[in-house]
Amino acid sequence: MLKEKTELNRYQLDKAIKKYHDNMCKYMRMKDELDSLTAAASTAQYGIEATKSSWWHK
Repeated sequence: MLKEKTELNRYQLDKAIKKYHDNMCKYMRMKDELDSLTAAASTAQYGIEATKSSWWHK
């Protein structure tokens, strides 16, 4: 009985760790994607502002 309970707890712990790991990996991928999109948006905004200012000054 105790051995079965220990194995069940170990199984539940392994399952919880795997779920945590999967969620952490998913979070890191989403964070990397967000950082990339933020950098791209910032670069695009800078390009738009530079284009506007150079076009208006001509």
